[in-house]
Amino acid sequence: MVSDSVSNNSGNRLLTILCFLELGILSPKLGVHIHMAALSSAQVKHFNQDGFLFLANVIPTDKLHKMQNEFDQWKEESRNFSEPYGKTFDNRSRFDIEPGHSADKPALRRIASPIEISETYLDFMRNNLALDAMVDILGPNLKFENAKINSKQPGAA
Repeated sequence: MVSDSVSNNSGNRLLTILCFLELGILSPKLGVHIHMAALSSAQVKHFNQDGFLFLANVIPTDKLHKMQNEFDQWKEESRNFSEPYGKTFDNRSRFDIEPGHSADKPALRRIASPIEISETYLDFMRNNLALDAMVDILGPNLKFENAKINSKQPGAA
């Protein structure tokens, strides 16, 4: 598990992302990833001994801000809907909204498969330090399973 967040000047958290990768075979449809060694031998040893590794500053600030801006655009768009909307490639609802969501108080709860509609999220999925770290620990045969964004809005249950 890798977690990263960035704060604005007032100290509010802008975005927290958790990345989970599953073992399998890398799909050629998702693009070729050039592996660069990300971890030191001490970090790999720590993971093997303790079963976890925390990596600070995994997401470059500029990339994190781009993802946050896209999320904010989707949240603004959600003002026009009163129930889940949009479809993923496999016909699931793409955008899920919280109970109590309204145009005045948008509460976008979940975005399924953002990599299908966002070059920014697709690029992050393909090229990130977490992926390089997983290769260092587990080897190159990784499979991307799925992507979604879960958002807990202030005041949500």
